[in-house]
Amino acid sequence: MNIFRGMIFWNIPYRGNLSWSWRKMLQIRPIIRQFIWVNIEDSALTNDWYDNWCSSSQLFDKFSPREIASAGFSIDTKVGHLARDGQWNVPQQRLHRIDLFTSAPIMSNAADSWYWGDRDGVERPFSVNVVWEDIRPRNTSTIWCDLAWFNYCIPRHAFIL
Repeated sequence: MNIFRGMIFWNIPYRGNLSWSWRKMLQIRPIIRQFIWVNIEDSALTNDWYDNWCSSSQLFDKFSPREIASAGFSIDTKVGHLARDGQWNVPQQRLHRIDLFTSAPIMSNAADSWYWGDRDGVERPFSVNVVWEDIRPRNTSTIWCDLAWFNYCIPRHAFIL
């Protein structure tokens, strides 16, 4: 089954006929979305509306699909269609809507790069450890935790306990 079918990962509908792994990936989107950012270079792969590429991202939360269409753009529009030669290519009545339109990104020939912006807003290289530290629930440890999990414990016994 081809789940994407030309769709953007962030707006794939959650349907019941998906595999367990796909359902879990789609369920975690709201949690991880805030951490995945793009450095704009050639803007060929960065979606205007769904990707985090500016301080006002995601634009989809600020513009309705009707407003996007009436401005002459589509949901699949890339950043390169909004900005050309360091200038915004956006109708003037839309410029006042959000502060992102104060300065357009300068494009280069390099490809857009993705990075993980951690809880503190620091750009970090992607690793499972970094992701886990940012998305894991932060609860206080329980009193009984040290009784079950300690050095030299037998994992099977600790799990059953």
